[in-house]
Amino acid sequence: MANAAHTIPSQASATFRQHNWLLLDLGNSRLKVRVISQGTLQYSLSELHLQSPVDLLTGLMPVLSAYPVQGIAIASVLSSDDNTHIEALLQRLNAPIYFCQVGSSPLLTTTYNPSLLGIDRWLQMLALAAREADSDFVLVGCGSALTVDIVTAQQHLGGYILPSLFIQRQALLAGTRNIKVDAPVFNALTPASNTHNAVHNGIALGLVSTIHYLAASHPNHRITLCGGDAPLLHQLSMANPPGSPTAKPPGNLHLVHNELVLEGLMIAISEVVG
Repeated sequence: MANAAHTIPSQASATFRQHNWLLLDLGNSRLKVRVISQGTLQYSLSELHLQSPVDLLTGLMPVLSAYPVQGIAIASVLSSDDNTHIEALLQRLNAPIYFCQVGSSPLLTTTYNPSLLGIDRWLQMLALAAREADSDFVLVGCGSALTVDIVTAQQHLGGYILPSLFIQRQALLAGTRNIKVDAPVFNALTPASNTHNAVHNGIALGLVSTIHYLAASHPNHRITLCGGDAPLLHQLSMANPPGSPTAKPPGNLHLVHNELVLEGLMIAISEVVG
């Protein structure tokens, strides 16, 4: 049975549900694999690819070859060279391969030049637009980067991209000589009395302040967090609101645990295959 993190969206077409699919989410740091057979999850994997996604996928080919897939749908933010190698590798499965592209959808339009919008951001928005039809939302993707996308009346109006918790930490340590810190611990926003906590609390404060700004400036939008760091940033945003001692957590802040990129990929492919 598919659990909540592997939901087949209701917008998935009958054609999609009647066939066997291999779904791949090729992110900056992680490879996610789903095999769906006639609407039922058969195989699931999520692993760090350590900047070697082709090698990781090569090692998975014996497992994937055991499933008679009829279509392969891919959401990739990797380089064109990596995508070329991955496409050649997947041709062994003898199934049509679809690299998903940003485009128009009955559920969502964008003011962006499609070639300049990351497919991961587009599919996350598409999935949330399907879930929350007729609702306005700000989607905060908490992955390798913190991405912010504002959607009003089913139109993507743009957003922001910020370095994530760990990218900020790496950049600070790489750009300074005398800052020495232990393993990362992001658990507070209070002023710190030592360098280790000052680094981590300061980085967290910056991102949580961004989330609070979005909530305050878009009071009629749902502020929705997703991605690997989402539970941590949601917890910090709700427990430690920055500002005055009487500040309250935003009432329009929500957390989504589901894999929105893969969910959006199923919707996008359904729109292609009918």
